[in-house]
Amino acid sequence: MKEPFNMPGVLYEVSLNFVMYSQDKKGRKIDLVRALRNGRGSYIFFQMIAADYAGLTGGTEGKGSDLVMEDTDEGYEVKAYADPQDYPRSEHEVHCGPSGLFAKNSGANEYKKMLKEKNYAAAMRLAHDKGYSKNDFYLFTNTAKYKSNFFRYLIIRRDDLVKIVLPEDPVKVPREALLATASRKITIA
Repeated sequence: MKEPFNMPGVLYEVSLNFVMYSQDKKGRKIDLVRALRNGRGSYIFFQMIAADYAGLTGGTEGKGSDLVMEDTDEGYEVKAYADPQDYPRSEHEVHCGPSGLFAKNSGANEYKKMLKEKNYAAAMRLAHDKGYSKNDFYLFTNTAKYKSNFFRYLIIRRDDLVKIVLPEDPVKVPREALLATASRKITIA
């Protein structure tokens, strides 16, 4: 078994080269690299890469954590941020709460109403009930709008993440605060 790279508070970096295309029987190639820049196209793909390096397995996809540490049964939720190397002036807030509270589906309207009414304590309770309480760790990847050859990921304990979420929108965390939780960086091969 290879060494798992899954210590909280470490920013892991891997240099990856992608050769992604599809080819039909006549030799026509379809470039699939653009799928890496699309969140819908790349979510599971990057989640699988992170799971492989961190020694995690698939979770419940929507009903619980995205990934699981089988030995301990601890859950890891996977989220993405725009890498500051590629996007230094944009994407300063990272979605870290349950997607149901920022997407246009279950819970979003109730959550948005709480924010509009400045009822941040209730918004935090809802975020906790719908998501934070279901995960032990969060695994953040630099794959939002991915465009570099460096795959980076950071694992943070749920309780440490909740301490740095935006008080006025507890399903978001400042990117700088998130990355500042890394005490060191390890380059993997």
